[in-house]
Amino acid sequence: MAILILPDAQEDVKALRRYMVKKWNLPMWVDAKREMFARFEAIQSGKLNDFQIPELASLGITPTSKR
Repeated sequence: MAILILPDAQEDVKALRRYMVKKWNLPMWVDAKREMFARFEAIQSGKLNDFQIPELASLGITPTSKR
């Protein structure tokens, strides 16, 4: 499974980054980004099969949800 960020969503991700850096600080954003990508990597490697990331599940995005 590959994690893709569609072109329309890229601007949203950039805006979220700007918001997080402004509200937190750059080191906190870097830590959050590392944690997020570590979770994606664990899912891609199969270490977390059927694992639900709470933040995504709250949006209705689960391993079994239809795309």
